[in-house]
Amino acid sequence: MKKLLFTGLFLVIGMGSYAQSFLLDSTFQPFFDITKQRRAMIDDMIELPSGNTIITGTFQINISNRSFTGSVSLKSYGSNNFNFVGSTGGNGLIRLISDSVYVIGYNSYVQRDTNGIGVNSLWRVNSLKSVRCGTGSLYFYADGSSLFANGRDNTGMPCPTIYNGDTLTRRHILKLTPEGLWDSTFSGDANFPPLGFAPYDSNRILIYGYPGRFTHYNGVRVNGLCRIFLDGTLDTTFSSPLQPLAFGSLGSPNLVNKDGSFFLVGAFYVNGHPDLVTIAKFKANGELDPSFMNFSGPTGNTNLVYGVSTLATTQDGGYLVGGVFNNYQGHAKNGIAKIDSTGKLEPHYFVNSGPDSSDWQGVGFPAVNFICKSKFGGYYVGGDFRKWNGKSVQPIVRITDLVTSIKENPSLAEKATITAFPNPSNGNFTLSSDEPINDLHLFNLLGKEVGYIPSPSESNGNHSGTNQQLINLTHQTKGIYLLRITLTDGSVVSKKVIKN
Repeated sequence: MKKLLFTGLFLVIGMGSYAQSFLLDSTFQPFFDITKQRRAMIDDMIELPSGNTIITGTFQINISNRSFTGSVSLKSYGSNNFNFVGSTGGNGLIRLISDSVYVIGYNSYVQRDTNGIGVNSLWRVNSLKSVRCGTGSLYFYADGSSLFANGRDNTGMPCPTIYNGDTLTRRHILKLTPEGLWDSTFSGDANFPPLGFAPYDSNRILIYGYPGRFTHYNGVRVNGLCRIFLDGTLDTTFSSPLQPLAFGSLGSPNLVNKDGSFFLVGAFYVNGHPDLVTIAKFKANGELDPSFMNFSGPTGNTNLVYGVSTLATTQDGGYLVGGVFNNYQGHAKNGIAKIDSTGKLEPHYFVNSGPDSSDWQGVGFPAVNFICKSKFGGYYVGGDFRKWNGKSVQPIVRITDLVTSIKENPSLAEKATITAFPNPSNGNFTLSSDEPINDLHLFNLLGKEVGYIPSPSESNGNHSGTNQQLINLTHQTKGIYLLRITLTDGSVVSKKVIKN
């Protein structure tokens, strides 16, 4: 396989040297339009090994005179490829069990293959009996067994597990076998159903919930957060950092690092700190990590219930932060911001309005529910918004940065040999590619588009297997420019050129 060739001068740009930006990826164009639907939003997504995605949310999409509610699949450039049958009943979470099977739903779950076809129907039948009052949270082991949070019935007790007509245990946490049956070998339980489970490492799991309700695990005080081993025993090397009586607060674990440190995001109260915290980093034992600005997250005005929903790593060791907020460390930021590895805001990112409207009919505050880093480059951003930098968009977009070469769909991008020469030059460049070029966007380092050339391969023809395009930047100021080249399969290649 050929590698991308960069002729001339290749310049490595330090993240602090120039103002840089994240841009909407124009190659990602969802085939649907849900912007006029009341309260339509995207809740969750997974990226399949192929680069295609499956999204869930509150929406209705019509395909070939059929209505699809709550979930749909997209190819990596946004067109439809989903053979979905039925409905998940609205919004819900989605988890990849293996490369070919995922689970989708909220209180009631189904397993499907990557074509949307239902699989393992016996698991669904058994799990509905085993967990009669599911609370919307679950965790899958490598062998297909799973953990569920089990809610309460009208007597205030955990709903009973039923097997072959017999009423079995009443527990707030249940482990199920790969067949969906109660696994009695799991030794853990809580005094109240938790809200979620998060993987910590190959041997342990984080469990979280409201600190004023999910207060004990196996009789030990945990204040809304604990870490357990796979068999359900409590990891006593970890202590919850959350205040015990904060009924309305919630911190969800996010991004476990190699050293065992991890983040909590949401809106919660930490021991020894009087104010609401929206993002904090903790050591492996649960202590605050002082290397991070734990008490300097996003805020909102008095009419805004604010908090952090999601966190994603960036190439420079920093993070993208998403949630509901309109201010981050004194700077106006709408629902998304870029911070460095210490938690300090980098204000030159997202300097425009970003996701600048939300709710039905575009009224209200924007909400970013997830930022999903694609294994092929770039980030998916989904939630409750209708515009991005003033441009009408669906409530899921893909963004890319100006520093990293992006191969959103690796097929043609990985094979292509693309050169720009001479480089540096006085502003006249020749772009040469051995793969057909669909279009070309030119940006300066501030993220402003300074040129667009549609279908250069069609206008110039194929010259002995090579597509060439003349690029004229003589009217631009001296400096570094980014060429974002879209190939015919939708894959994207980024190259830098320097004008002397």
